[in-house]
Amino acid sequence: MPPKYPKRPLLGTNSLIRVPKVSTWQYELYIKPPPSPGASVEAAVTIAAHNVMTAYFPAGAPALDAARDTDLAAIPNGPAKTTGMAVGMAA
Repeated sequence: MPPKYPKRPLLGTNSLIRVPKVSTWQYELYIKPPPSPGASVEAAVTIAAHNVMTAYFPAGAPALDAARDTDLAAIPNGPAKTTGMAVGMAA
């Protein structure tokens, strides 16, 4: 019999997690992000990853901050970046 997987986020995060539907063994997103037309996916992922990593590794915050700033500097300024950052903060 196949193993049963939890139907809740792992480690208490709000990140996107793929879990299998036990009846069909097809994967689906457990948490679906709200639609944000025009948002920069790169900015959203950068901010969300930074928040998770600094929560779990606070001693590495200075290096993580520098990496976040470098990644965000590569994204053109504008509404897409700002919206993406907001989506990342909400994740």
